[in-house]
Amino acid sequence: MGDSYLSSKETLDIPYVTFPDLLRKWAEKNPNKTAFIFVDVGHDRYELSFGELYDKATKFAKALIGHGVRKGDVIALNGRNLPEWLIACFGIQLAGGSPLCLPYLQKKNDFVKVCSNLGRVKMLIIDPGSDGQNCQFVKDMIRTDFATNNVESSEIPDLRQVVLFNHHRSLPSVNTVAELCSRECDVDLPRLDPEDLGIILLTSGTTNTPKAVPYSHHALVISGHNYIHLMKTSGKYDSFYNDRP
Repeated sequence: MGDSYLSSKETLDIPYVTFPDLLRKWAEKNPNKTAFIFVDVGHDRYELSFGELYDKATKFAKALIGHGVRKGDVIALNGRNLPEWLIACFGIQLAGGSPLCLPYLQKKNDFVKVCSNLGRVKMLIIDPGSDGQNCQFVKDMIRTDFATNNVESSEIPDLRQVVLFNHHRSLPSVNTVAELCSRECDVDLPRLDPEDLGIILLTSGTTNTPKAVPYSHHALVISGHNYIHLMKTSGKYDSFYNDRP
């Protein structure tokens, strides 16, 4: 078998750490270095540094814990390639949860089936969409107590809360990623282990309902190191184009 992002014929010096450990390392080493560049449909450019990403993800993680998220919880994450997606993903991991990464504008039936099969999806963090396309998706699926922002869903019984990437007029009282990562919460983050569940990805679902595939934190670290090795890059000055989360 040749080199791939899953494995390499060469022995690589891969640290036994969690995925957020790597973010913290670079945030401490080069806090002002650009980590990600976003260009929206209007060609506006936004840069997110390692330091800013780690700071916002940490605050978001503490806010999630304040909202009842506990280590081992599965949090559904659905959105476009936006800064809020990254902040939420790392924040979920720092809080000890596992992001369930869903395709943007996924069909409701597929979403319900995936969540029902997993059986423990506690929160949905979702991009309302450029025109609010996903807001109706949310309103069709849940009943909200606007006094507490707690939700109920007969189709996903474990679902308790919804967070939007950003505000939308059709769901005015729902918390947003920006709001949560701007709060100062006095809570401790859980201790993470490299073997803890780090992320849940989905198969393509071309022949049936997409299947959930779990990866540990260490598996993500291994994939990252193998990818850099495969691309023959030093990782210092190169940029990589990505058109999806």
